[in-house]
Amino acid sequence: MQLNSLKSRFIVAVVITVTASSFLFAFVLLSIKDRLEEATFGSMVREQLQLIKESEGIDYAMHMMAGWEIVHGDDIGLLPAELADLSNGSHHSIRVDANYYQVEVGDIDGEPLMLLYDITEWENQEHAVLAILAWGLLVVLALAIVLAILSAKPALKPVRDLTRRLASIQPDDRKQRIGTEFADSEIGVIANEVDRYLARLDDFVDREKFFTTAASHELRTPLSVVMGAVDVMEAQGAEGVSQRALSRIKRACEDMLAFIETTLYLAREESQGISELAECHLGSLTEELLKELEPQIEIRRLTITNKIDTDPVVKASPSLTKIVVSNLLRNAIEHTQEGNIEISYENSVLTIADQGEGITAENLEKLFDRSFSTKTDGTGMGLNLVKRICDRLGWVIEFTSQTGVGTIVRITMNSINPIGEAK
Repeated sequence: MQLNSLKSRFIVAVVITVTASSFLFAFVLLSIKDRLEEATFGSMVREQLQLIKESEGIDYAMHMMAGWEIVHGDDIGLLPAELADLSNGSHHSIRVDANYYQVEVGDIDGEPLMLLYDITEWENQEHAVLAILAWGLLVVLALAIVLAILSAKPALKPVRDLTRRLASIQPDDRKQRIGTEFADSEIGVIANEVDRYLARLDDFVDREKFFTTAASHELRTPLSVVMGAVDVMEAQGAEGVSQRALSRIKRACEDMLAFIETTLYLAREESQGISELAECHLGSLTEELLKELEPQIEIRRLTITNKIDTDPVVKASPSLTKIVVSNLLRNAIEHTQEGNIEISYENSVLTIADQGEGITAENLEKLFDRSFSTKTDGTGMGLNLVKRICDRLGWVIEFTSQTGVGTIVRITMNSINPIGEAK
């Protein structure tokens, strides 16, 4: 049983309540007993002392008061220190060796007088009662624990029922309501609030589905039209600058289509829209991206060492893989000045190592946060998108960095060897 569980807290609360109540009752009972005892014995001894003063003499009083002990004069100094040092007045339960006394200290005819009454038997009986009371408290504590454990199950049954009911609701279950099932329970208030949340969630999912469906159609259609027009213009024999411009337009449209496909893919909980059998040639993709990034590479005077000398096949959509690799390459280029960037692929691990400015340990922890960026005009979407794609594909991405030295990023991918056998 977990110590921070609701059942544990219920049991602890019951045990503490019962135990505290029992100890409080015992404390009040003992306080009342002490006050009554002190008042009773004190009054009795004071009355006896008054009788001594009114009698015909101390010797006569000692003869008449069997069971009492009267000490006066210098004899008081011969008593044990526990008695001899007492001040005037009543003193309850003074222990001398194994005996207990009720003591009244006063004077008679100007001479000090001490009257003692042996209450040892009374005190022994009292101690026996206290022992029984202590054992009783332990028994009450044990019973409280047992009763708390036994009562926890029925007391928490509505909570368990609500938990099981909520656990049974699947992400694709819509229009689910549970308030009526708990209308007769104190948990009904929580169930009604859950219904309100489910209703808002249904509205949100409906809006999300409408948007993804509309976006899938309305964004892809104009891009397809543009790409079709580019194909027509290329077929008409465009040359030179026009051909390069058309190629850039076509690549931009393809990138936009890939981004739309990726974002819609990530927006859905299920993995529909991208084929599970899709494959991507990583070597060809890397070469293509390096050609697109040549202007930035030349401006920063970078050296690219591409060690991917084969064309390994990755078990993933080309559009998803392109977004991941392009974002990582762009980051490496943007944060490196006149250095080397090395790209390699071995044992299903893609490695991109740069000699840039590096990343501090503090920034490394929040690298994938959606709103985090080291650039003044950055949005932080790039690496967050990369991380989401990797998580969705089951890839593992790791960053290691040292400020002033550079950054290494490794991605463990699901690759396929040249003959198509999955690794």
